[in-house]
Amino acid sequence: DLSNSKLGTLKSSAPTTRGQFAGFLAEIINSALPDSIQKKYPAVSGDYFSDNAPLTTSILKAAGYGIISGSIGSDGLRYARPDDQLTRQEAAAMVCSALDFFEQVCAPIEASGAPAVYTDQADISGWAVEYTNRIAKYGLMTGDENKNFNPKGQLKRTEATVILSNCLDRMSEAFEGMLASTGGSYTVLSSGLDWSKANQFGYGDNFMGRPRTGLAFGHYTAVDAQGVITGIVVGQTEFQVERYDN
Repeated sequence: DLSNSKLGTLKSSAPTTRGQFAGFLAEIINSALPDSIQKKYPAVSGDYFSDNAPLTTSILKAAGYGIISGSIGSDGLRYARPDDQLTRQEAAAMVCSALDFFEQVCAPIEASGAPAVYTDQADISGWAVEYTNRIAKYGLMTGDENKNFNPKGQLKRTEATVILSNCLDRMSEAFEGMLASTGGSYTVLSSGLDWSKANQFGYGDNFMGRPRTGLAFGHYTAVDAQGVITGIVVGQTEFQVERYDN
């Protein structure tokens, strides 16, 4: 889990690095999602990036979640550049990518804010315009008192701490909201068998798919003639199935 002590390591006015921020976003997703969903999206292999220094597991996991993709160097190789200082527009892109992944595998996150209108809009790189607008709608990053986003300015660790903490809150609220929409309990589709003491077959019997299930977000259960219980967790574009016996 992403603990307060870990966030405390960012509490200073020093700039945040790309690796620190991407790694924390991966840990936030790990804190908000069940282990069974996390395991479906493993970290990329250590040779995915060509940086000289070894990359942390959190950074490789962030790449697996699509949070950080790195850049292609003049040699044609991909580099994560984990020690580079993080710009505000890069932070916006990473946060939006983390939210996109969460919505894909779990539940939608409401973006109720207004589109951003920045005084320094012309300074925002073309690839980052979408992200700087979306991040304002989520209420996670905005401009300063003069409505400047300062896109190429360095993200301070104190700013990163607030963004990461709020991001975790938004994901946790979305996941809890999905559960609350089903009354916080499983819906039995067939049979009155009590499966609360069932034994899980094991990870090998869990899988994800992308069919048109026709089911709303939530948790469901079904029991076949042999007493095998199937638990279904329905996300936005995917669903997870776990089988149990009694």
